[in-house]
Amino acid sequence: MTRGTEKEPSHPSNGPVSNGTAVEDVKIDMYDDVNSVLAKRLYEIKEDQQLTWLLEEWEKQFKASQDLRLQQDAQFKNAKNELYQWIGFYSVFQGVVFTGVALSNTLGCRQSWGPTSLSLIASIVTIVNVHFKLLDYGKLKTDLERRIIESKVSASIKSGFIQYCP
Repeated sequence: MTRGTEKEPSHPSNGPVSNGTAVEDVKIDMYDDVNSVLAKRLYEIKEDQQLTWLLEEWEKQFKASQDLRLQQDAQFKNAKNELYQWIGFYSVFQGVVFTGVALSNTLGCRQSWGPTSLSLIASIVTIVNVHFKLLDYGKLKTDLERRIIESKVSASIKSGFIQYCP
């Protein structure tokens, strides 16, 4: 091939790059069609004040729902982290108590009440706190499920289409 007859791939700003296969050409055409349709729709929205207002309202609601979702995710992570911290605290504390008992040469039956009571208190505190953290996690989960259901019902009512479940 001579240098002048070689086909140079087009630059992204010059249009789509194709290796010449029919499947790739169809994909490129499809994306071009989608992009042109989107561009047309956005132009139509910008020309109509009511559609512009609706788009702005939708964007506000979308942003608010994203913020709410991020807040809920943070609450879920916080609840899980606190749960793991309590379990970690319990494990470390029990390890320290049992290591102390194992390494003690002077600990007899009369002095065993100290490590036993420390272990029992740590166990009770950990069980109670883990129980409450699991309850909090369950409340967060049911609250999220309730909000999802409420938003679906609200969307159905707004669209005029309500689907009843048997």
